[in-house]
Amino acid sequence: MIPVLIVDDEFLLRQLIRNSLDWGHYGFTIVGEAENGEEALEKIVRLQPSLVLLDINLPLLNGLELAFLVKERHPSVRVLILTGYDDITYVKQALRAGVADYLLKPLDPKVLIQALGEIKKRFEAPAANPAALFPPLENIFSTVVPPGYLVGVAEAALADASPTLPLLADRLALGLNAEPPLQFFTEGGNRLFFLAQANPQEADWRLRGVRYGSDLALRFLKEKGLPPPTIGLSTVKTAGTELPQALEEARKALDSRFHQGPGQVFLYQEATNATAGSQRNSFDRAAFQLLLRSSDLGRAKQVVEAYFEDAKRNQYPAHQVRMQAIEIASAVLEHQRESSEEGKEDDVLGHLLEKETRQELHQFVLELTIRSLGTSDRGTSRSRKIVQRAQAFIDASFSNSSINLESIAVKIEVSPGYLSSVFKALTGLSVIEALTETRLIHAKKLLDENPLIRIHEVAEQAGYSDAFYFSKAFKKRFGISPTRYHERG
Repeated sequence: MIPVLIVDDEFLLRQLIRNSLDWGHYGFTIVGEAENGEEALEKIVRLQPSLVLLDINLPLLNGLELAFLVKERHPSVRVLILTGYDDITYVKQALRAGVADYLLKPLDPKVLIQALGEIKKRFEAPAANPAALFPPLENIFSTVVPPGYLVGVAEAALADASPTLPLLADRLALGLNAEPPLQFFTEGGNRLFFLAQANPQEADWRLRGVRYGSDLALRFLKEKGLPPPTIGLSTVKTAGTELPQALEEARKALDSRFHQGPGQVFLYQEATNATAGSQRNSFDRAAFQLLLRSSDLGRAKQVVEAYFEDAKRNQYPAHQVRMQAIEIASAVLEHQRESSEEGKEDDVLGHLLEKETRQELHQFVLELTIRSLGTSDRGTSRSRKIVQRAQAFIDASFSNSSINLESIAVKIEVSPGYLSSVFKALTGLSVIEALTETRLIHAKKLLDENPLIRIHEVAEQAGYSDAFYFSKAFKKRFGISPTRYHERG
């Protein structure tokens, strides 16, 4: 039976999913339920499901974030997302790129049965090397662990796993000279876990020894011309009941490669700060699309650079950065579709999700942005310059409540009618819509950065002479009043 975890914040919906079919008849068994993303992560570690069925709308950690985390930390676990957001392209693209499978709500039992059949086929498919050489990870829970131990995990690229991981296992067994011998297990075809004895009274010494032996093993692979995997090590444990925690620590240590680069050995203690950051409002899609539509390559590049610099400085978790990279890339792809009949995605998001590090994501998204604007054929050079000058004037003067289409046209020395037509043609927005968007984006930023600021002060600084009208415009744009948004912190 394939174990399943159901994740939904509504009890009745969890019961509806549980009772929608005879799970055992189709080869599945429900091992647990969770009502939010954080509880789901804890139960994935404890219950070891092979399939997680979750709703896209979850408190604390939304369904898409949870899917990214599961893919990173538990690659052998399949995720099936129930989503009503069939009109949000980037969500569907992200799921199609391999983060998870998805079904549209309301849930149709026949469609669910069909999806479960496809998932079951994948589980029953013959395992690829190196899984054929080592037992699967679930066998670790039936192993008699020594009174003191630690867990390590090595991850290689799928294409390199077959030649690399068996050789790595040989070098680790030889280099660590463990007694009892190391025990090895595989997960997802490209992860090799190992269980090593460690005296709790000499925990620091043993950790240093395992790290040194792991470094030597990676160096050996480099000398053989093989790309070295990344290794994560847990802290030393003293009881078998701590085994799930040790596995999770090793996985989290492995996450350090996202910011620091692959092919290294990371200890769990060193990795605890790597996922501590939390991003908020770092990227505004609407503002970025406005830059793309006005063909402002310089400022579009600045937005991308600023986001990834922010991610580096604050050490944002890998899954958050990947989600934001998808958001940026999907905005660029949307611009390509708007600006050219021949614009093709070429599985851009699939290639994006193959990137292992923040630096690789940064370079990929930046090149995609440059390539998109470099090949865009919308509008003439003169028209683009007019739009760029108009937007620059808006950016510099939006706090002046009296500016309008006519004053902007006078400033850049064109007629209001011509400015209106070329601006709309190149950006998809009217001049006044662009002015309103700029003002509201600035207002939102003021609320984010100034916890003591008053709403009427925000309105004034954003170019609104009437605070009531500002509140209506803000709520229409963001779906929440500025007062409530500010209170939310």
